Amino acid sequence: MSLPSPNLDDRAFQDFVDEAKRLLQQRAPEWTDNNVADPGVTLIETFAYMVDQLVFRLNKVPELHWIKFLDFLGETLRPPAAAYTTMKFTLAVPQNSDILVPASTVISTARRGEGPPVSFTTDKNLNLVSTSITASLTQPAGGAFTLVDVTDQTSEDVECFSNLPEIDDALLIGLNKPASHCIVRLTVDSRIEGIGVDPKRPPRAFDAWNGRSWEPVECLLDTTGGFNRKGTIELSIAEQRENTLNGVTAAWIRVRVTAAEGDQPEYKESPKIRSMSAATIGGFVQATHCQIVKNEMLGRTAGTPGEAFALNRTPLIAGQDDLILEVSGPDGWEQWTRVETFANQGPQEKIFFVDNVSGVLRFGPLVRQPDGSTRSYGATPPSGSNLRIPEYRAGGGVDGNCSGNEDGNGQVAAPCRQWRDGENTRRCPNRVGVAGGGISVSAWAGRRDDGDPGAGVDTAGNDADDNDDDDLIENGCVPFTAIGENGDGNNDCACCMCVQCVPCVLCVLCVQCVQY
Repeated sequence: MSLPSPNLDDRAFQDFVDEAKRLLQQRAPEWTDNNVADPGVTLIETFAYMVDQLVFRLNKVPELHWIKFLDFLGETLRPPAAAYTTMKFTLAVPQNSDILVPASTVISTARRGEGPPVSFTTDKNLNLVSTSITASLTQPAGGAFTLVDVTDQTSEDVECFSNLPEIDDALLIGLNKPASHCIVRLTVDSRIEGIGVDPKRPPRAFDAWNGRSWEPVECLLDTTGGFNRKGTIELSIAEQRENTLNGVTAAWIRVRVTAAEGDQPEYKESPKIRSMSAATIGGFVQATHCQIVKNEMLGRTAGTPGEAFALNRTPLIAGQDDLILEVSGPDGWEQWTRVETFANQGPQEKIFFVDNVSGVLRFGPLVRQPDGSTRSYGATPPSGSNLRIPEYRAGGGVDGNCSGNEDGNGQVAAPCRQWRDGENTRRCPNRVGVAGGGISVSAWAGRRDDGDPGAGVDTAGNDADDNDDDDLIENGCVPFTAIGENGDGNNDCACCMCVQCVPCVLCVLCVQCVQY
C-alpha cells in the first residue's frame, strides 16, 4: 500500500471562483453583474477550472520532486546527527611514561547477527601522562602557605588543615605535570584523626588550576573516608595547567574544607597524612558514532566550471565545516576550502561545496550575467588534476543509540569497575543520534520537541530514543580491534587497557591490545 500523497493546496474549484469575485469587488467596483450568465463570470469559472487542475497535479508531485523544488528555494535536508559519548580508558597498571591514545581510535561493539557492529571514533588525542607528587602545601583559610612533605614515610604525619578545621582550609598537592582529561589516583596512608565526619560524605572538595581559576574536580572514588584511613582517591581532572605557589611550580590539586550541608557532620580535628603518592590510571575523551575515511581519491577533473564528484561514503555527519580538498598541481597538493554557498565568491577563490546528505562535491559555477558577460563563482581546477580528500567523517543516525541492555560477552583483558558515584549509579544524559535525509527531519520541517532535549526522530517521525533505562550497568566486556599497525588483536604488548563507554554506549568495551 502506497503512502498518501501530501495535500499541498486544499482549495477547490468553488474556492477559486469565490476568491476571484472578492478581488473584483476591490479592484473593479463598477462590475456589479455577478450572475452566472455574465460573460466575465464565465471567464472566471474557466480560469478557476484550469487552476483547479494545476493544484490537483501539484498534489500528485512525488516526494523527490518536492525536495527538488525546495532546493530551488535554498532549503536543504538536515544531515544525520551522530550520537556521541565519552570514552573512559583505564590502564591495567600505571605506567612510568606517557601513553598516547591517538585521535580517530575506533571502538566497536561485538557483531550481533547479520548487522554490522556499532563503532565510535575518538575525536582528539588523549595523553595519559605519568604523574607523581613533587610538592605539597597547606594553607589555612586566608592564611599563608606552608611547605610540607607528604611523600616521605619516615617524617612526621602532616596535618591537612588547621587544628580546628575551618571552611576554605586547604591542602595543595603538586603534580610533576598537568593531567588534563586524566584520572589520577591518590594513594593515601592516613590515621584516624579527622574526628567527627561521616566517612561516606566528608565536607571537602577537590579543585585543579586550569590556567585562569580553580576548577572543580570530580571525585570518582574515595575509600579514605575523608583522609581518615588508608585507601585511594580517584579524581577526574578536566583541564589543568601549571602554576607557581609559594615559589613552587607544579600542576596543583587543591583539597579544601567546605561548609556542611544539612545534617552533614563537620571536622572536629584535622586529619593527618602519613604518606601520599599519585599515579595516572586512565582518562576520558569524547567519541562520535561515525567512520573516518582517509585519503579518498575522487577522480580527475575535466576543467569545466561546476564540475561534480561523489564521495564514496555517505552521509557526512554535521560539523565538518573545516573539510579540506586537495588538488594536485605542478608543485604538489594544493588545499581548497569548503563553503556553504558560492554567493559573493570571487573567480580566483579556491573553494568547493559538499552536500552532507548526498555526498556530492561541486566546484563553483560559471554564470551568465544580464549584460551577456560571464562570471565564475569560485576557481576551476585545471584539466587532469587529481582530487583527494585527506579525511572526512561519515555515518551517524539512530544506529549509534545503543540500548541499555546490550551486554558484552567477550573476554575481559583487565577487570572493569562499575561506574558509580558514591552509592548511586551514574545517570546517562541523552546524547542521541538522529537520522537524516527524510522530509520529516529536514531543516525546514524541524525536529519533534516533547520536552526531552535529547529526543530524536527517525525518517518516519518516530521517537529514536525508546530506551527508558539510562543507568549505566556494566555486565562484561567485548573485544575491540587493536590500535596501531599491529591489528591482529593479539595481546602481545605490555600496555593493556580497559575501555568503559560513558554514557551513551551502555555496553562495556575492552581493548585487549593497544599498540603504540
